[in-house]
Amino acid sequence: MDWLVHLLVPWIGGKLAQIRYHELSDSYIALLMLGAVLPDIGAVGYLLQWMGINHGDILLPFHTLVGSALVAALVSLLFERRVRAFSLLVTGFLTHYALDSLLAHAGGGMALLFPFSWEFGFQFGLVPTSSWVPVIVTATAATLLFVSLRLKKRKLLKLSRTAI
Repeated sequence: MDWLVHLLVPWIGGKLAQIRYHELSDSYIALLMLGAVLPDIGAVGYLLQWMGINHGDILLPFHTLVGSALVAALVSLLFERRVRAFSLLVTGFLTHYALDSLLAHAGGGMALLFPFSWEFGFQFGLVPTSSWVPVIVTATAATLLFVSLRLKKRKLLKLSRTAI
């Protein structure tokens, strides 16, 4: 999945949850979004490769449930409310894996049972990796939600001004 989809899906979910649970702040939604891209920390390998550093399979375990949980645990140590931060990061990276499971991976899928199994095979294969449909659908949904939330906020401000 494209990073845009990985970022927008938790944003959409967070904003929808925020309508019901007002204590869910935008900073919590940002943690959801950070968690959604944590599994792709292995993309640092492209930078290392460009710098001439052979990263090999060192970064591969980060795109597993165990690797993502370890990174989320480390990142959550930076926050005062560590348990809340960790749970939001985990929720975010679970959206990442849920989206990735829909893809038809050229590499054979994900190794969900790492370190117990290095078998790469978990995937549903519903969406080709080259498809723009997820990006278009997600970006459209996010745009519609953003606009509707802005219009609702503007309407509430207008009502509060007339009440004074």
